[in-house]
Amino acid sequence: MLSKKNKQDKTQKMRRIGISVKLITLGVLPAVVVAIVIFVMAANNQKAGLINEAIKSMEYVATSAKAGFELIDGKYSVDANGDFWKGGANLTKQPEQILQEKIICFMAEKQQENGWIGLGFHGSNKNAGQYDNQETATKYMGEKGLKGTTILDKAMDAYVTTKLTDPCYETKGQYYSEFEIPAFGQNTIRSACIARAHYDDIIDIKPQIEVALESFRRVTEVDSILYVS
Repeated sequence: MLSKKNKQDKTQKMRRIGISVKLITLGVLPAVVVAIVIFVMAANNQKAGLINEAIKSMEYVATSAKAGFELIDGKYSVDANGDFWKGGANLTKQPEQILQEKIICFMAEKQQENGWIGLGFHGSNKNAGQYDNQETATKYMGEKGLKGTTILDKAMDAYVTTKLTDPCYETKGQYYSEFEIPAFGQNTIRSACIARAHYDDIIDIKPQIEVALESFRRVTEVDSILYVS
């Protein structure tokens, strides 16, 4: 009798457990499915957002460049020497005029003996303003087409001769490798400045370019937020 009763008790317990499992499954499974769907949608939206942001940035740069040239009256043309003109302005020989601009002259005044501009590196700080820091100055001059001028050549030399652990990089002597922490560290910013100023054919930053391209490629392969979490 005891054996039969024990069997009945076990059967009842198994039934209760089976019902509990079914209830839990019915409650948890939909939540898991919803969570997975949300994660996938978030990842897709994030990837789409990054691509749209990159496109918008390029559009802004193109629009700004066009607006700058449109301030000059006249049609575009190329003369027999290969110089590019807009109306009566020789755009090919603009550097001589640009070097006389107020901001460029200010940067030249702040350039140190070793070529470093100002007392900052990555943006403004208590000792450096908007334009008298190395990053802003080199990018600004690069966008102005001043490659080959003395002021920008000296600033680029500073990127070559100054150690990445130098206090001017504002990392308290620490070197944060871009190969260990992608898209991070002083050399990533330094390389971006060199590329923006069009000196990447003189200063070797191929490894940093490869890291950047690989980072972009990996982003396009992310299909789920679980991949990066």
